[in-house]
Parts: sequence; C-alpha cells; structure tokens
Amino acid sequence: MSKSLGWSQRQPVVRWTIVAAMFVVALPLISAVHETAVLLAALALNWAATSPLLELPVRSVVADPIYARIALESLGNINAYGLAVSGPLGDTLHNLWPALFVDPILVMDGSWISAVTPSESSVISQFLVVASADGLLIAMGVLLVEWGLRGESLRSAAARPSILNGRVLFGLLLQARSLLALMSIELTTRSLESAGLAQIGTKWLVTSRESYESNVLVLGEWLSVGLHIMVVAAIYIAAVLFARLAFSLPRMRQATAGSTGFSGHPGTTKLFHLLPVISIALFASSSLGMAGTNFRYGDQATFDSIAKIDDEARDKVKIEAESPKRGDEENSVAPPAIQTPTALPGPSVVSIAGGSRQFAYLVNGKRERIRGVGYNAIYRHLSDEVRAMRYERDFARMADSGINTILGWDFDQGYAHDKFDDLLLAKASKFGLGVSMPYYLDPDGEYSDDQYRTRLADDVLAWVRRYKGHSAVRMWAIGNEVMHGMESMEVLYGATPKSNPEDFVDFYMNLIDDVHQEDPNHPVLYREAEDGFFGPFVARGPKGVEDRKWLVFGTNVFSGRLNEVLTNWERDGFDNALLVTEFSPTGLSPEDRPRGLVKRWRLIRRHACSVLGGIVYVWTTEGPEPIDRVYGLVDGDGNAVDGSLEAIAGEYRRDSNLPRDCTPSSKVGGGT
Repeated sequence: MSKSLGWSQRQPVVRWTIVAAMFVVALPLISAVHETAVLLAALALNWAATSPLLELPVRSVVADPIYARIALESLGNINAYGLAVSGPLGDTLHNLWPALFVDPILVMDGSWISAVTPSESSVISQFLVVASADGLLIAMGVLLVEWGLRGESLRSAAARPSILNGRVLFGLLLQARSLLALMSIELTTRSLESAGLAQIGTKWLVTSRESYESNVLVLGEWLSVGLHIMVVAAIYIAAVLFARLAFSLPRMRQATAGSTGFSGHPGTTKLFHLLPVISIALFASSSLGMAGTNFRYGDQATFDSIAKIDDEARDKVKIEAESPKRGDEENSVAPPAIQTPTALPGPSVVSIAGGSRQFAYLVNGKRERIRGVGYNAIYRHLSDEVRAMRYERDFARMADSGINTILGWDFDQGYAHDKFDDLLLAKASKFGLGVSMPYYLDPDGEYSDDQYRTRLADDVLAWVRRYKGHSAVRMWAIGNEVMHGMESMEVLYGATPKSNPEDFVDFYMNLIDDVHQEDPNHPVLYREAEDGFFGPFVARGPKGVEDRKWLVFGTNVFSGRLNEVLTNWERDGFDNALLVTEFSPTGLSPEDRPRGLVKRWRLIRRHACSVLGGIVYVWTTEGPEPIDRVYGLVDGDGNAVDGSLEAIAGEYRRDSNLPRDCTPSSKVGGGT
C-alpha cells in the first residue's frame, strides 16, 4: 500500500493548483470579510472625523475654521447602512436581523454580498474605506506568509520550493487579489478635484485659473496614479512591521509552531474541511462569489426624505417628488409650465414685507421665492455683440430651468468676474430674470480712514444711481465675505488687515443708509460665510439692524451646517430676512451631486418663513475660480456637465406656489 505524498514532496505546480483551488473556494468568505471591513471602516471614519483624532491634525493644517470644517466633513462624510446578501440566504438574514442585513435588492450586480452605505458619501471617504478593507486583506496575506515562512525569506523560499507551503501561497494569492482590487479603484483628475484638489488649488496654491490648469492639474494627473502607490506602500510598511512584531512574541511563536502545510494544525484542518461546504452554498447565490460595495443606497429607496435619482444617464437625471407633507402642500399639485417672461416695462420696485421672523420678498407687488444661481461667466473681454449672444443663450436656459434670479461677483478673492452692466441687465430683463447687483468691498480696505470711506461711498452711490432704473435690478449685493476675508488674511497668509470688523461694520451701516436714501426701491444684501461673522453687527444694537428691514443677510454654506445655520437664524438671528447666497454639496462625485443639491434646496424651502430662497453655486465650469470646475452646472458651451442642472431645475419648476402657513402680517401679493 503506497503512502500519499507529503506537502513538501509534491511538485510546485501541484501545490499551486491545490492552493489556487482552495483560494477560489474561499473567495465568498474573503468577500464577506472585505465588505464587513468596509462597513466597520465607514463607521470608524465617520466617528474619527468628529473626534480629536482627526480634528486636531486637520485644524493644525487648515487654519481657517470654515475650510477646516469642510475638510473634516469630506473625510467623514460616509456611514454604514448594512450588509446586503443575495438569494434566499439574504432574505433569511434580512428577516432575522434587519438592523444588520438589509434588503437583498441592494446587492451590486455580479456580487453575492455588498456593504451598503447611504448615497452622498464623499469621494475621499469612499476611497478611504475601500482602501482600508483591501489593506486589511493585504495585512492578513502578509501575516499568512510570515507564518508560513517562519523566519525564512521569500528569496530562500524561491531557492527551496519546499518552503512554499500552503499558508505562504494562500497569503500571496490573498495579497495579489487585494492589491489588484486596490489599484483598480478609479481615481481620475475629476474625482480628485471633487475630493478637494480644486479647493486646495484655489485657496492655497494658485492665484489664477491659468496657473491652476498648468500646475495643479498636473499634480492631479500624477496623484491619480501616485496616490495608489503611496497607499499601497503605507499598507505594506504597516503590515510587515506588525507581522514581524507579532511573530517575535514567544507566545505567538509557540502557537504557530508545527506543520508547514494547511493540515498541521487541527483547527486549521477543520476550517479548510468546512470551506468547500460553506462556499458551495454561497456560490449558489452568485456564480462568482464576489463582493461589490454599494455607495448608492437612497437611489434605489427613499432615504432622508430625498427622492431617488435614476443616474443611468447623467444628462437625463430626474428628481421624483417626495410625498406631500404638512406645510409642503405645493408638491401636491402638478407644477405649471415655465413660460419665458417678457421684459418688465420700467424700474422694478422690490421690498421685504413682514417681521417677527416671517418675511415676504415682493417684486412689483407680487410675492416670489428666490430661485437663483450664481452667475460666474467671464464675457467681459468679448465684444458687446458676442456678449449679447452668450447672455441670450444662458438666460434662456435659466428661465426654462425655473431660475428667477442671478447673483454674481465683480471682483472677488483676487479673481476678476464678469461685467454686471446695462447689457447684462437688458438681457436678463428680456427673460424675466432678476439681478442682485454685486459690488466688491476689499477685506483689506482702510475702513477707519475718512478719505477712503468717502471715496468708496461716492463710488457706490454713483453705481446705484446708474443702475437703479433697470427693470431687472432686485437688490444691491454690496460686499461678500468681507469679515471672513479679514480672518483668512490672518490665519492663512499671516497678514494683518488694515481695518478690523468693527470699523468695517461702522462704515457699512452708514453706507447702506445712504444707498437706501438714494434708492428706497431695492433692498441691500450683505453676504458672509455661514453665520459666524455677523457678530460685529450686534455691537450696533439689535435695533440698529432690525429697524432696517430692507437689509437682507446672505449666508454662503458649503458645509453640512446648512440646516443648523437656518435654524439658528430663526431662533437667535436678527429679525431680518435671510437669503442662502451660495449653496452646493462639497466632495461628492458627479453621480451624487444632484441629490446633494436637491437635499439642500429642500432644507432651504422648509425654512421659508425667514429665508427668502437660495442661490446655487455656480452656473459654469468656465468661471474665474478653479473651484468653478467642480461646482459649475454647465460647461463653456452651455451644456449640462452632469445631472445637477436638471435636478435643481425640476425643483425650481415645481416651486411655483408658495407655502400657505407663513404669511407675514403685512399684506402681500400673490406668488410667482
């Protein structure tokens, strides 16, 4: 009777074949470990972003509190929803433990198991959690190899094939599988820009769009490959050090001593005898036994009160209306078609009616909700004829999208924007668009100097006199993030502004009184970053601000604090109307951005008593700031870059009726 060959006596090709077969059989379990690790990594990252573990290092690098908050939110903008398992097994697990195992319909195509996270996870957080899961499997592979070699090197193993036992071969296959999966994670320059490269380039590295495109985008192209290499290197350094440390411990050496094959340890033998039985059952659910993380939960089912998005074709994204709720009855009727309006015959008369946190925005006696977009096109160097054609193209599409207001910048944060002049106003009026006219106030202005104040006030008043008779004018948007700019000069660049916020507010209140006296028919709008920079206005006394109901405060919010900012304003803010003058989700992929926009608009709409509306940031990717490449709704030819324009247009078109539970005490006109 012949004896069976031992592991070390078998030919290398036979050993490889046996281990490869075992690896394939084990793939379903490996996939389960991977997807479970994705969920655990998502929970850990979400927790870390709100703890000192990440907050302290991020804030030490990003000194500006607004930008630091956005960076932390982008890093931790992911959460765990559950595991989806296909087939009858998935149905059974879902029925037994619905808190952990979700509906099998959420399993990704070609997979038997999927970790499921809510949609609107940031690009960087998705990469980090998947890389963490792949890194865990690579580390497990390194441990298996270290266990199998027992102090020998791979070079020795190559010279003496008998050393290449089952653990070594299995560990190498596990590493190869995970390494290929990690390297296949797509990181394009576009996704890196969405992840934060554009913000870094805009705020720290460059001073012009041309410089950004010639320098930072080159860095992005390198990072799209180099980031994978850096992550892999970090994983291997950590895994090898951990493995060497672990197997240097006497207890570990004693526990792992023994056979060089899979059969030497009784527990190992039982495990690998069970593997085929377990895996056959799992393979019955999927011919591949593979895993695929589902980052799109909420597209298949309603999540967080946001309707689903069909993202099979980005340029045809449609937002389904959510079920009508109390105070949100406008969704219960079909929206009327948006008609291209005709130009108003004469100067507009705009006012803010109401008080006690209930306001109405009136245009020529009719109530409106501001449904706007930041207009950042740069046509100032074109001829008037070409400019007129571009405005007609842009404004026609805006009107068709339900937009009724544009807001812009003339010179902001060092970037030269477009002219907001007679030609722009005439074309806006033709398509029924209102224009909040921008005037730049320098954060480094000498607001304590009388001569500077006088020159600046004279220029502002001359500007108001020139344009106040246009029918498209809605508000005077004088100043944008001036006090945030003062802080940024100090914390980002180490410079000292020529004035302090109190000097600026003193100048500003006197200036807008003169503006209102010159033109009482249009409110004044002051914009700031979020809600942390309105404090100096308090020094004037609440009545000093609240007696001026024609003064509207604007808030620019790109972080997840939008609902908090609006709620705080209703509870603790001035008794003045608020307008969300810039809003857009940050850090999301083009597939998730439409949902993020819709979610934010609906938050704004729920605060309709005190908030006049919102302005999406921003119209075109061809704006002056590098971040416009990420936030723009259309490209330079006016074509939608993803589903975001159609998504917000669907909301704007539906928004023709106004809330019925928030009528100011003053008599107001009908809605538009």
